[in-house]
Amino acid sequence: MKYGVRFRLKHKIFYSMDNRYIGNPINIAKHFKRKIELIHVIDEDLNNGLFVNYDIYDKLTYHIHVQVELKNEQFISKLKQLNVRTIGFSKGKYDGLYTDKITDDIDYFRDIITSNKKLLNYLSIDKRVFGIDFEDPRLFMVISSFFK
Repeated sequence: MKYGVRFRLKHKIFYSMDNRYIGNPINIAKHFKRKIELIHVIDEDLNNGLFVNYDIYDKLTYHIHVQVELKNEQFISKLKQLNVRTIGFSKGKYDGLYTDKITDDIDYFRDIITSNKKLLNYLSIDKRVFGIDFEDPRLFMVISSFFK
């Protein structure tokens, strides 16, 4: 099983999903480098229209794979230049889809990110499914929201 971890990014600092201070993203990536394969980021600044964490992504991708949840496609090309995967909530130019229900958009993506374990029963085997906070042998990767 492959593992990843999920953080919020705001003003160049990582926070847990319940907004506890975690620290410098680069130091966190170095710490987790041998334990996980991916950092899943919810960038508060980016989702508010501010691309202020460019340098953070540039350095993070040197150490570990990174994917970012986006509310819109505005910054996809800039993130892809840095080898950052992009995750959206509907079909578009994203690398993956975040959904907890069956939608027509699923057909457009190979990578599905979900926190709904029951969704696994309805997905075809050609999908790579990233499970948020649950484990299942059918998953490609488990992404934990719990900082340890």
